[in-house]
Amino acid sequence: MGLSARVTFRGQVEGETKEQCFTEADWCVVPSFQENFCVVVAEALARGVPVIASRGTPWSRLEEMGCGLWVDNDEASLAEAITRAAKMPRREMGRRGREWMKREFSWPIIAEQMVAQYRELVESNQPVSERGAVATRSKPNLNGRSRRYRSGF
Repeated sequence: MGLSARVTFRGQVEGETKEQCFTEADWCVVPSFQENFCVVVAEALARGVPVIASRGTPWSRLEEMGCGLWVDNDEASLAEAITRAAKMPRREMGRRGREWMKREFSWPIIAEQMVAQYRELVESNQPVSERGAVATRSKPNLNGRSRRYRSGF
């Protein structure tokens, strides 16, 4: 492909090597046909690295939040997105991504959501079956649409 002088394909990295990769990255490109969360997107955004993610990931809000692109998972779409990204305000997009992660995905926010979920289960007074208590509720997903969740413990 002739990319070796400009692109590094690292495979799985961990620890300090991972931190160094994020520090050196201009963009995080995540082509995938199907992901349930795709944690590398959140990791990149939390470190101020804008993201190009394919529609196989649940990160459609990247564009709405101004911190990346959400594109089709084909060669032409990914190439066009990378070309567009080169002309975009990378540092500003990285700042917006970091703020989004703080606002919606930080540990205190997630803990609040978990406490609220458990409180709702306890206050629902639903009978406990042999398999445990179960509650269903609507909650917006990463794409901003509501989904019905079934929680049990």
